[in-house]
Amino acid sequence: MDGADRNLKTIQRVITAVQRAVYGYQGSLNKFLLDDKGSTLLAVFGLPPLAHEDDATRGTLSALYLSAKLWELGLRTAVGVTTGVAFCGVVGNRVRREYTVLGDVVNLSARLMQYAGKCGGGVICDKATVHATGHRLHFDAVPPIIVKGKEKPVKIFRPFHPDLPEIHRAFSPKSLLRLASSVLLPFPTSRRQSRITPFDPMRHSRAATLEDL
Repeated sequence: MDGADRNLKTIQRVITAVQRAVYGYQGSLNKFLLDDKGSTLLAVFGLPPLAHEDDATRGTLSALYLSAKLWELGLRTAVGVTTGVAFCGVVGNRVRREYTVLGDVVNLSARLMQYAGKCGGGVICDKATVHATGHRLHFDAVPPIIVKGKEKPVKIFRPFHPDLPEIHRAFSPKSLLRLASSVLLPFPTSRRQSRITPFDPMRHSRAATLEDL
C-alpha cells in the first residue's frame, strides 16, 4: 500500500469516527474543514429536531469518544466544549448560502480548542457545560485563562475518569482510552434499526453515572 492509499484510508477512518461520535449522540455536524494546518470540526448538540435536556452531557461524551478514537489512529485532538445560546440559521444570499451557528458561545469553544492545542490536546469545557451536565460527569478545574473578547478570566475544566490516578487525568492515551471504553454509543448496529432510540446517558453510558464512576 503506497502513501496515498494509506492517507486515504486514514481519512476514511477519521470521518467514520467523527460520524459515530457526533451522530451516535444525536448531534449535528455543521462544518468539517481540512487544510494544510489540519482539520477543524464544528459539531452542535441541541439543534431541532434533535434537542435533548442532556445535550451538554452528550457533547462532552462525544468529544471524549472522538478524542480517544483519533488517538488510536495516531492523531492528536484539541476540543473545546461550551454551552449556551447561539444563532442557528441560514446566512448568505441567492448565490451562496449555508446553515451555520454563530455567537459568543461558538467563539469561546474555538478559543478553548486553541488553548487545548497549546496544552497537549484533549477536551476542555467551560463552566456552563460543567453546570449543565449536573452530576453525570466528573471534571478537574484548570486555572482560568484570558480569552480575547472577555473582560474577566474564563473558568475552564477537563473531564476525567475518577478511577484513574490524578497523574493520568490530563490528556494521555491511557486516560482517553479508559474514558472511551466507558462510553457506549446508542448507534444503530444494523441498517434495519431505522429509528434511533433517544439516548439516556444514565442508562447507556457508564461514564455518565455517579455510581459507576
